[in-house]
Amino acid sequence: MMARGETLTSGLIFFIWLLTGAFVFVNLDWENRVYALTIFTFSFVLNTALKAYFKTKRVIDEKSRIYYPGIQKYSFPSAHTQLAFTASSIIESFYPPLWLYSIALAFATAASRYLLGRHTRKEILWGAVLGYMTGQLGVMIYGRI
Repeated sequence: MMARGETLTSGLIFFIWLLTGAFVFVNLDWENRVYALTIFTFSFVLNTALKAYFKTKRVIDEKSRIYYPGIQKYSFPSAHTQLAFTASSIIESFYPPLWLYSIALAFATAASRYLLGRHTRKEILWGAVLGYMTGQLGVMIYGRI
């Protein structure tokens, strides 16, 4: 079970991402919403495929008693980190003034995954790289359509 402080940290970061995503999503036209959701979905599918391929067991303290169902029982790469950096890339492409805010939020997500003991540095680093690359690739493809 997560300690109260850990729960508050995770919940606060999730809530901030939720508000940020809602702001960006509401202010996009229909075509750009489809683009953003497509890239985000691709990043999630890529993460799930990599977890299934590598099957890296999570390094979680036995006292935490967290149960991860299905493919989420594997930890490489960090899905939270990958999706945070993908979202950051998407936000950066539509709202350049928010790039520093979105990248700081992505780094906060990555740091929380490590500090809460859910992932190793390698899992977080690869999640960040894959997420940012997926987002940037999506931006490049979208720009050519």
